[in-house]
Amino acid sequence: MSIEAFGVLYDIGKDIVGVFAWKEETKLVDMQWVEKSGFDKYAAEKGYTLRWTNPDKVESRKLEGYDVMFEVNSDEHVRYKLMLEGGQVLMGKR
Repeated sequence: MSIEAFGVLYDIGKDIVGVFAWKEETKLVDMQWVEKSGFDKYAAEKGYTLRWTNPDKVESRKLEGYDVMFEVNSDEHVRYKLMLEGGQVLMGKR
């Protein structure tokens, strides 16, 4: 493969990655939102138990098997990290 062909493939690949890149944003919610939106039921169907976690504990919870939970908007390629006003992050564990 020539250097020029590699450059063309790289440019095409780079553009495809950009199309499928996901943005991450924060969505400020209250504790009732999880139930009212149905997010708790959806997470339970996927086998997750949910809990709110202080920001300084997020990395420790990950070591315990928890994942940060996201609400996903596929149309806009955005995933929203769910947070309370006090900064607590919604996490889940299978």
